[in-house]
Amino acid sequence: MKSFPRPKRLVSFSLVLFLVLGGLGLLRAEDFNPLKDLCFWLEHRYLSLEQKNLKLMIKKEGLEGARFFFGDLDRWLTFDMREYLHDWRVRVRVVSLKYRDLKHRPDEVAEKILHLYEKKLAQGQNIVPKVVVDERSGKTVYRYFIPIYTKQECLSCHGDPHQIPSFYQAEIRFLYPEDRAQGLKPGDLRGALSLEIPAEAVKYFSFRR
Repeated sequence: MKSFPRPKRLVSFSLVLFLVLGGLGLLRAEDFNPLKDLCFWLEHRYLSLEQKNLKLMIKKEGLEGARFFFGDLDRWLTFDMREYLHDWRVRVRVVSLKYRDLKHRPDEVAEKILHLYEKKLAQGQNIVPKVVVDERSGKTVYRYFIPIYTKQECLSCHGDPHQIPSFYQAEIRFLYPEDRAQGLKPGDLRGALSLEIPAEAVKYFSFRR
C-alpha cells in the first residue's frame, strides 16, 4: 500500500482570525470566508502530491500507480486535514462527473457544482473554489469544491480511447466496468476535492483556543 508524506504543520493567520471573530459572534455563517484559507491549503497539498507522488507512481507503475494514488487520496487528504484542524469530523472526498472508481461518483450537491464548473470552463471563465451549505442530513455542513484539472500525463489512461494502450483498456474494463473517465484533454475538468466541515466544528474551533 502506498503512503504519502505527512504535511508540515502550518500556522494560518486567517484561521486565527476566524477563531477570534467566531468566538466574538461576529462571523456570519453565510460568509465563512476566512476558512477559504483551508481551501487554499488543501489545494496546495493536493498539487504537491500530484506533482511529486502521482508523477513518480505513474512513471514507475503506470495504471497501477495512478490507481493506488487515487484509491488512497481521499483517506490521506482527510487524515491531513483532520490533523491540521485537530478535528476528526472533517472529511475530504474526490468527486467527478467523469468518474472511474464508483466511490468518486458525486452526490446531488457535488454534481450540481461540477456542472457549474464545467460551464464556467467552457465559457473561458476562471473557476473559483465554491462553498455551499449542505443541510440534507439534518445537520449543517460547509462544503468547499476545489477543481482538479486533467494533465498531460493523465492521457495514457484518460485520453482518446483509441490511443490508450490495449493492455490498459483491458484492465480498465475489468476493474471499472462503469468507467466514464476517457476522452479527456489537458485542461479539462477532471473532478474536484470536496472538503466537508460540520457547522458544529465552528463553535468547537472558537472555544478550543
